[in-house]
Amino acid sequence: IEKLTDVNYFVFDKTGTITNGTLEAVDFHLVNAETNEELIKTAASVAHGSLHPTSKSIMALVNDEDYDKDFEITEIVGNGVKGVKGNNEIIVGNSRYIKSLGFVLPEDILTEGTLSWVVKNKDVLGAIIFRDILRSDANETIEKLRTLGVNTIAVLTGDNNIEAQRVMAEANIDVMHSELLPEQKLEKVKEAQKNHLVAVVGDGINDSLALSEADVGIAMGAMGSDTAIQSADISLMNNSLDNLPFVIELS
Repeated sequence: IEKLTDVNYFVFDKTGTITNGTLEAVDFHLVNAETNEELIKTAASVAHGSLHPTSKSIMALVNDEDYDKDFEITEIVGNGVKGVKGNNEIIVGNSRYIKSLGFVLPEDILTEGTLSWVVKNKDVLGAIIFRDILRSDANETIEKLRTLGVNTIAVLTGDNNIEAQRVMAEANIDVMHSELLPEQKLEKVKEAQKNHLVAVVGDGINDSLALSEADVGIAMGAMGSDTAIQSADISLMNNSLDNLPFVIELS
């Protein structure tokens, strides 16, 4: 409680914190898939077993009976999701992860969006391109935090740099780090702590490492999330950004 009154550096996770976290498919890029429908159905075969916002958005594109539900699914935190069924393997993941597996991706896609690549066996089928929307109360909350003594607003994200720069401009963010794994987010928090008293705001699941390391960890929308409550110093039961200035004033 005492530390929160002196925090001067706020770190936000992007997806679902500064943004709505409800990703909307805005485009498709086909490589070896013949149709958008083929790309979506293949992705859904593994996305249905994941709780990540990108996976949920993929599932919004299909009807219940339109995809194979029999894949054994493994989530790769910070990278994507994989499914295996017999000799078939499907991977849905971000550009960094798919490239790390040895696949060559097109370099001519420049988009302000989140790319989810779909790979089946040895073929890159294509990418679904999503756009995340800034929360309506993000700008007002950030300005309130500044009036309460917060000098720096930073955002950490696993998304690509173009999408990160868009959000940075829209929300008047001071510092933006993109294309980060969870452990890399943790390192950015440690770097900031060398010169600042740092609060971290996240959902308590993918951000548990950073929340635990922060001088003050604040989990938003923590109702029912044991991970959030265990990782954070403060657990907010809903995900309204208005609670952040309130909790500082309360402290």
